[in-house]
Amino acid sequence: MPISLTEGSVVFVAVSGTDAGGPLADGLVRQGARVALLTDTVVEADAAVTRIATTFGSRESVAAAFARARELLGPAQLVVHSGTPAISFISSPIERLPYEQWSASVHDAVKCTIYCLQAAHEHFEGRCGAIVVFGPVLSLVGAAGLVPLSTALEAQRSIVKSAARQWGRKGIRVNWVAIGAEGKYPALESAVIPQVPEFGLPSAPLGRVPDIGGDAADLIGFLGSDAARAVTGTTLNIDGGNWMVP
Repeated sequence: MPISLTEGSVVFVAVSGTDAGGPLADGLVRQGARVALLTDTVVEADAAVTRIATTFGSRESVAAAFARARELLGPAQLVVHSGTPAISFISSPIERLPYEQWSASVHDAVKCTIYCLQAAHEHFEGRCGAIVVFGPVLSLVGAAGLVPLSTALEAQRSIVKSAARQWGRKGIRVNWVAIGAEGKYPALESAVIPQVPEFGLPSAPLGRVPDIGGDAADLIGFLGSDAARAVTGTTLNIDGGNWMVP
């Protein structure tokens, strides 16, 4: 069966550690989707979004949240995920980075993503489906003091590519979306993040930083549609064109 994010399509948005899931869920509802937001964070979202409080510390808890979402909305055509523990946004120089912060930032984030991908694979049960994992764009260029977050994001991106290779023949597509961090992740406002390429201070090609609820939601909706049936294992960068990577 072809995948089509059309009116009434079901989307599960599983987001840990950040409130980015709220505006993204709202943007997908705007497209006509029925959305379940699986989250461990208090977020604001449209009344039409079905909220499911969960934790992401075990495969069982994530699987239970997926089962509850299916019970309430039916099977999903698209699963969207982001796993960024709050501690990973704390800026710390490499030479003074405590192991506890590293473990909570990197290990927990990677396990969260693995659990969500496992739950999505089980949820599709032989059906075609699309998975989109997203996170701030900073890992593509590096950020001073945010080694754990950058490492976790790149590890997640590698998992996405490996899953895309493994599940493509099953009709499951997996892609990564890197979102411009400026104004979208309040926890990063005090961190030292390169905002422009090192070669100068060019104007943003689009003149603005794309937003999550509109621009990112539209792109993710496309990746979940039949129009993107030939797209898997890719990294799509939504930062207005500042970095133009990878």
